[in-house]
Amino acid sequence: MKKLLFIVILCLFTYAYSLATPLSIINGQWNGAQAGQSIKLLKTEQGVIKEIASSVLDENYKFNFAFISEKEGFYNIEYSLASVTYNHTFYFKPGDVLGVEVTNETYVLTGENTPENLELARWYEFILPIKEEAVYFFNKNSTFVDFFPLFEGKLTEFSSYKPQYTQNKVFTEKFQSYQKFDVLFNAILFVMSPRSAHPQSKDYPAYYREINIPELTQTAALLEYPFCHIILNSLFYVKNLVNGVPVSRPSTTIESDLSYIANDTLKGEFVIIRSTSVRTYEGIEEYLQKYGKYLITDSQKQRMTLKETELANQVAAGQKAIDFQFPDLEGKEISLSDFKGKVVYVDLWATWCVYCIKEFPALKQLEEAYSLNSDLIFLSVSVDASKDKQKWADFVRKEDLKGIQLFAGDAANSALMKPYHVTGIPRFILIGKDGNLILGNAPRPSSDEIRTVLDAALK
Repeated sequence: MKKLLFIVILCLFTYAYSLATPLSIINGQWNGAQAGQSIKLLKTEQGVIKEIASSVLDENYKFNFAFISEKEGFYNIEYSLASVTYNHTFYFKPGDVLGVEVTNETYVLTGENTPENLELARWYEFILPIKEEAVYFFNKNSTFVDFFPLFEGKLTEFSSYKPQYTQNKVFTEKFQSYQKFDVLFNAILFVMSPRSAHPQSKDYPAYYREINIPELTQTAALLEYPFCHIILNSLFYVKNLVNGVPVSRPSTTIESDLSYIANDTLKGEFVIIRSTSVRTYEGIEEYLQKYGKYLITDSQKQRMTLKETELANQVAAGQKAIDFQFPDLEGKEISLSDFKGKVVYVDLWATWCVYCIKEFPALKQLEEAYSLNSDLIFLSVSVDASKDKQKWADFVRKEDLKGIQLFAGDAANSALMKPYHVTGIPRFILIGKDGNLILGNAPRPSSDEIRTVLDAALK
């Protein structure tokens, strides 16, 4: 294995030399992971997280990357693509070397490192107390009562926070933006994640009330932050929470929300983000007639064209739905096939999934609207890890979730995710009375399309 790695790195060095571009190197160790697990190297480009390379942990939990960083900027290493947990940001110029030892949510630099990454490590140590409550809140009972004072204390410290390294002007400018967005991201994620108690409008600190969307979106700098889409998609939701405004369906507020976004490129990204709720080809064509004019970059146009193609090729009906069987809250095993003769609207979700939880109010409204129709079954399946089964049960009871609630646990990947080609949640699946698949990626409860789709299936 080591011999093979040496050969690969040697080849990359030769290739880089031929291009007169020195290789950047990462020598790392990821404690707390499993040997054989894949670590990803990611780069955010124009708001899109792209996988640059992957490295399999050896028996000593070590991993290595050798890559060409043609332009200096931020890179991330993490367990899995696009996850907000176990994800760490570093900075590379061509030829930079990083030594790092990770223990899931924390890390320490090892050996000689660049001043940029020393600065980032210092920042991570500063922000970690907030991140532990906002991102790594599993098995904790943190609420706004303890988080808001902690957050305000950190904001006071942040006002006098000075970088120790300022010689690299490019890094200094990017780092200032990164810090601002990192604070904002953690502030947003905290109030959008499941808690045992949630703040009322009067409880929010001044920071939340003073979030200035036009100012934050003056430039496209946000697109260099790894979780820029979460921020852009959540700003308006948080704004409504803080002001005590009832949350509306995203599709009804697009025009209003776009008026707050100053930068044209960010407007295009926002249109891309909001298009995720559209699940039919007819729906995306109508959506583009209204908002296609905001797509101005080649990347935005290509991504939307890909979505159009996927929806155009989507299997509409006829394919036999793959059966599955999982326990409910009482431990009774329930199968999809038990509902033959009914239309089944399946919700794949998890207690840690912010966007899954955002759909619950709309889902409850949908369940109420169709409560007298015995031909429609609402079937929710949790894909939480098996170790979190009690957490799931407590969450279902606390949130008073309706419909049929099942727990897939660790079997979700083989029984659901792979057969139905699910790469992310929330995912909704619609199955007809004949047991055949109608839509493998059905509209969300908050979408404009869902009632039309359900009514058609019930005919």
